[in-house]
Amino acid sequence: MTDNKVNNDKDNENINNENKYLFNFIDNEFKGLIQLYINERKKQGLGILQLVGIKKDNKIDVMYLPYDSLKEDIQLLVKEKEKKCLFLVFDNEKPDNYFITEYKL
Repeated sequence: MTDNKVNNDKDNENINNENKYLFNFIDNEFKGLIQLYINERKKQGLGILQLVGIKKDNKIDVMYLPYDSLKEDIQLLVKEKEKKCLFLVFDNEKPDNYFITEYKL
């Protein structure tokens, strides 16, 4: 996992506890998420799959964000990790507490 900041063990524990439902969703839907990433990348080019958790509604919105629509710091990471599948993940109530996961294609 690549985080948007350097985290110590306590920070990682908080991310895991607060966002456990997001990690569970990724684990449960992994194959479908990878397939969606691959299909969208073929159509739209380089980008990142965004997962936004809406805990109170017990749902997660998933969308592909093309490279040109990303902030510059995310663009740099996406370009650097071009051969990997990247997920930008956060809870809608705390969008600044995002994390990025990466997977081999």
